[in-house]
Amino acid sequence: MGLYGDKSIETERERQVNNEQQTQQADDPSGPGWRWVRHGEKLELHDMMQADGEWWPTKNAGETCLREGMYRRRIEPPQPSDSEPETMEDLRRRLTECEVLLAEADRGGQQVNAELQQLREQLATTQHLAEMSRRQVADEAGKVEQLKAQLRDAVEARQKTERELKAERDNGMTALRSQNRLGQEALAEALQAWLRPVLELVADHPDDTSILAASVLEFLPQIASRLIEE
Repeated sequence: MGLYGDKSIETERERQVNNEQQTQQADDPSGPGWRWVRHGEKLELHDMMQADGEWWPTKNAGETCLREGMYRRRIEPPQPSDSEPETMEDLRRRLTECEVLLAEADRGGQQVNAELQQLREQLATTQHLAEMSRRQVADEAGKVEQLKAQLRDAVEARQKTERELKAERDNGMTALRSQNRLGQEALAEALQAWLRPVLELVADHPDDTSILAASVLEFLPQIASRLIEE
């Protein structure tokens, strides 16, 4: 074999060594292509656990990993993507779902807006009714106060009238009594003035004027009444 034949043999050996190293690295859980199982993950059948310096498949498959850093798991290579027709169909399906969700959200938004508008209208109506009720209460209170003021004025006017009537009555009674007293005094003076000559005549002629004295005494009320009329 020549020089080129030896080189090709060496190249083939190097390639075999590299393949063996890659295979060993791929099978070594501590090397690349492996990751630590996270706390809380379910252990799988091919998860590896190190013991006595060697890696062994776990016997606790199906149980929960209690602590990160205990088990290693091979990183699965990415799966080939779907075919173009399936991908387009999936995109169309997702687009349809999004459109449906958007339409439902729009209808929901319209319903929410309608409910908000209804609540605003109810609130405005309630506020309007409350304002009307407040004004009505204020008007009724004003009317009550006005009636109270009118009642007070009427009571005061009546009391004033009663006081004035009482004063007039008292004044009238006083005037009447005064007039009666003055009348009586005037009557007495008039009777005395009228009776004075009669009494003097009777005193001067007692025997001849007895009939005159008796007649004057009999008709004294009538004489007094005539004097009052004068």
